Amino acid sequence: METIGTHRGKCVIKWTEGGKRKRAAVPGCGQGCKGNARSCEKARAALEAFKRELVALQQPPEPTVGEIMEGYSTWLNNQGKDGTRVLYALKALNTLSSLTATTIQSSALSQHAISRRAGGMAPSTVWTEIAALRSGLSWAKKKGWIDHEPTFDMPRKSPPRDRWLTPDEANRLLDAAASHHIRLYIEVALGTAARPSAITELTWSRVDMKHRRINFNVPNVNTPANKSRAIVPINDRLLAALEEGYKVRSSEWVIEHNSKNVVSVKKGFASAVKRAGLKNISPHSLRHTAATWMALAAIPMPQIANYLGHKDSRTTERVYAHHHPDFLKSAAKALEW
Repeated sequence: METIGTHRGKCVIKWTEGGKRKRAAVPGCGQGCKGNARSCEKARAALEAFKRELVALQQPPEPTVGEIMEGYSTWLNNQGKDGTRVLYALKALNTLSSLTATTIQSSALSQHAISRRAGGMAPSTVWTEIAALRSGLSWAKKKGWIDHEPTFDMPRKSPPRDRWLTPDEANRLLDAAASHHIRLYIEVALGTAARPSAITELTWSRVDMKHRRINFNVPNVNTPANKSRAIVPINDRLLAALEEGYKVRSSEWVIEHNSKNVVSVKKGFASAVKRAGLKNISPHSLRHTAATWMALAAIPMPQIANYLGHKDSRTTERVYAHHHPDFLKSAAKALEW
């Protein structure tokens, strides 16, 4: 137990360490206490400071942003998800990596956003980086790594792009795909409207070609509510592509390369886009394309929502209703006179 007392007329702090009693002089305290350390304000203040220092030494140091993001990435990988995106964000957030949840400030994030934008990064890219940081901090709070999860304002995203492929562009993209797994990815994406991660995580065990349906839900993994996945039918074109892929398979994964699961198709996909002479097309653009094609074909919004895994069709309507042939048709009729 830590106490205060006097030694040779001076105030001291006394404590036990390693089974031995120790003492240390109170800084700045002279011999004016007359042997009564408890009445010495400097002694009492020094004792409290000494106790706080002991508590701090006994507590593990607070993890840095870099350590949190690396831990979060590893956890995602262990859950069968893509943790590399978190490491990409950490690389961009290098000026913040040495900070902790206690020391990170909104001003530092704002400065990061300004710096990245000045370097030519799109607003949505900056938003994604900071969103990854926020997810990492939330994960750290749930895992007990940190006691407090900081809150901060998110930067603005880029305005949404309404870029989708025409059937001719889709064929050009397929012809430009140099690898079998990129071609099969494109076929699956356009035939199911699934998210990129859902496709790269798909195994043949969830592809039922006999009953012609694909279950994109990963067994024993809880998918976030805002990223729900669908069970969709297989059309004739996709069935042919899947049958061809199944014949040459060398692993359990539908999208594979050298018998290994392909976590991301971005590099091979970007090469195909360039060879096809297309611009502003990403793997996610195929999901947007598939949904747009369904809207143009006058498929009811609730059906499109089911394909996309949207629990509320209002989300689907907000993005795709303007492509529907009947969009505002009745409203236009009311303006006739």
